[in-house]
Amino acid sequence: MVGIFLTIWVRSELKDHVGNMKVSCVGRGLMDYLGNKGSISISMSLHETSFCFICSHLTSGQKEGDELRRNSDVMEFLKKARFPRVHGSDNDKSLETILHHDRIIWLGDLNYRIALSYRLAKALVEMRNWRALLENNQVPMVRIGLFMAYFGLKLSKVMEE
Repeated sequence: MVGIFLTIWVRSELKDHVGNMKVSCVGRGLMDYLGNKGSISISMSLHETSFCFICSHLTSGQKEGDELRRNSDVMEFLKKARFPRVHGSDNDKSLETILHHDRIIWLGDLNYRIALSYRLAKALVEMRNWRALLENNQVPMVRIGLFMAYFGLKLSKVMEE
């Protein structure tokens, strides 16, 4: 896998409270190894809270089935990303999967689309009509809600001005 980079920065006064840092990479190209699709995940703790930061590059395209391939990418990252326990360490706070963390921050080139023409999408942005844009999101909020509920996660709400 090439082309995915993730760095975590903390304030100098917090650095002594960061621990259990681990990295996991999952490829989604040819043989799950070659190509620029995949994810890199960083697991860490800050005080008593565990964090997982994920930067991913999902399948692109607008052809039939591309959205399903993006969803499949996400499921593969969740299934394959592992943060192995450190042998000889008596730290039982070591987490092994993405979903075991208290906080998950997911970012990257997700390639999901808003199913509208460029002109209409641009007009809706200029009008700050976030609701109409969300209604035309490739991943309907109902599906996101079911996914999040299944894994016991919470989604931050998009704020309207």
